[in-house]
Amino acid sequence: MLRYRARRRIAFGVAMSTTGHFVDVLVDAHPELPSGLCMRWKAEGPPSPVTVVLFEPDDGPDGQWLVSGCGPEGETVAQAITVNDSSAGTSTLIWGGSHGLLLRLEADPQVQAREAYLLLAPQEVVR
Repeated sequence: MLRYRARRRIAFGVAMSTTGHFVDVLVDAHPELPSGLCMRWKAEGPPSPVTVVLFEPDDGPDGQWLVSGCGPEGETVAQAITVNDSSAGTSTLIWGGSHGLLLRLEADPQVQAREAYLLLAPQEVVR
């Protein structure tokens, strides 16, 4: 769960500052992302849970994908928030657990992908 606390790291590697409304995505180093990741975006609204996105992986089929957070503690609910991205303009940031996101193709859940986070167009968030 995302909590509105100034500069405090919380469970699942995400913190949000109430001063300035920034979202910090912190993904711990793990086999799929050996160097870890720390990124910051300016939030444009409140976060909400997300379960299905339109996704085009580099090495798999595009389509509707089930999305969840992942980490050593298991799967968690992924979150979405509208952010202002300097290169893409207004986008929807999707983030998950301390190991990022686990995506499963909705038509065939055996097809999986891992991402640290997703930055999508608003229409690519299905539910």
